[in-house]
Order: sequence, then C-alpha cells, then structure tokens
Amino acid sequence: MITNILIGTTVFTLSLCAYLGNQLKEETKAHGMTIASLVQSEAVVAKLQESIIDMRVEQVIAEEVSLEITNDFNEAKRDLSKMRTREAIVLKRKSLVALKINKAFKKSQERLACITGDKRLCGNK
Repeated sequence: MITNILIGTTVFTLSLCAYLGNQLKEETKAHGMTIASLVQSEAVVAKLQESIIDMRVEQVIAEEVSLEITNDFNEAKRDLSKMRTREAIVLKRKSLVALKINKAFKKSQERLACITGDKRLCGNK
C-alpha cells in the first residue's frame, strides 16, 4: 500500500512537473513576445517623440512668420493712416497745395533752364 501511494505520488509529481514545465515554456514564450512588443512600442514612441519635436520646431517657425506678417501689417496700417492724414490736409486746403505745387514746378523749370543753358528763364536767381 505504501508502494502504491509512493507510485501515485511519484506519477502525480511527474505529471505536475510536466505540466509546470509546459507552463514555464508557454510563459517564457509569452514573455519573449511581450519583450518584442515592448521593443516595437519603444521604437514607435521614439518616432512619435521625434515627430512632436519636429512639430514644435515648425510651430515656432510658424509663430515667427506670423509675428513678422503681423508687424508688417501694423506698419502698413500706420503708413496708411499717415497718408490719410496728409490726404485730409490736401483736401481741406486745395488752393494752398496748388500754390506749393506751382512754386515747386516753377523752381524745377528754372533749374532745368539753367542746366540746358536757356538764359531767359535762368536769370531770375
């Protein structure tokens, strides 16, 4: 009877060892697949981090370009405002502007006459 118990215990132990050995094999295989999956995931994460860095660089460049465009636009608005102010002055005092234009034209004509040698118009100085 003790022999039967020992044989039964031995068979049970051997069966248990075989089962645990198979379980260990399966766990080792699953562990290897998990490690391979982690390695692939790390590569994907590294690529994503590079993409994020590239996007941040592009974002900084876009912000700089946007700021430059905004500054140019604001400068153009200021220039336009100055021109409108000058236009308003001209529209209010048309006769004064006409006098200034005629005076400047007469001076340029006199200079041109002196340069070309026409003494009739050049002698006013």
